[in-house]
Amino acid sequence: MLSRRMALALSGTGLLTASPALAAEMFDDHHLASDRQRIEQAYRAFNAAFGNAASVAALYAERAVLLPPTHDIVRGRTAIRRFWRAAFDAGLHGHTLDLVTFRSDVRTIVTAARWSARGRDAQGRPATFGGIATIVFARHGDGGLAIWLHTWN
Repeated sequence: MLSRRMALALSGTGLLTASPALAAEMFDDHHLASDRQRIEQAYRAFNAAFGNAASVAALYAERAVLLPPTHDIVRGRTAIRRFWRAAFDAGLHGHTLDLVTFRSDVRTIVTAARWSARGRDAQGRPATFGGIATIVFARHGDGGLAIWLHTWN
């Protein structure tokens, strides 16, 4: 792997244009700390909004896709809002996301996280649920993020 200084020197000569993978890797190295902050901010916003279907749905891109463990495919912000409203009406609350890892480029950030939430089990007893979530964020021009794809187990 090229050192960062060598990669920057080569990019000035045009020799780096043949390696999009290296350019993406440099992007990751350069933006690692700020992307981690953006992800953590987006996770905090999701956790804070959890319980309000309209607020949660607003965090998704207009054409986002939600892939819950039920194997349903929920397309678009309106359908996502309905999905979350039903979950909240059933008593789901107290959501957390804890970052495991991420990979980013100039257009997207792909994250893996541990999640947990509280609700009721099939017998109506209080229960805690959890698993692993994958969330793909699309970058806005203003530096913000919108959820483009969300799935969990």
